[in-house]
Amino acid sequence: MKTKRILYSLCSVAVVTIVAFATYTEIHNHRQMSELTRRNLAALLEDGEVGINGK
Repeated sequence: MKTKRILYSLCSVAVVTIVAFATYTEIHNHRQMSELTRRNLAALLEDGEVGINGK
């Protein structure tokens, strides 16, 4: 009985750790993509490739 409880606790900790890591990775990747998008948009605006009417 005690062994099952320990095994259950270890599995629970492993699942929580995996979910937390996956969430952190997703948030970190999204933040990087947003920065890349901002830089691309700024570069396009500086080059005059994007106008008010999308020309």
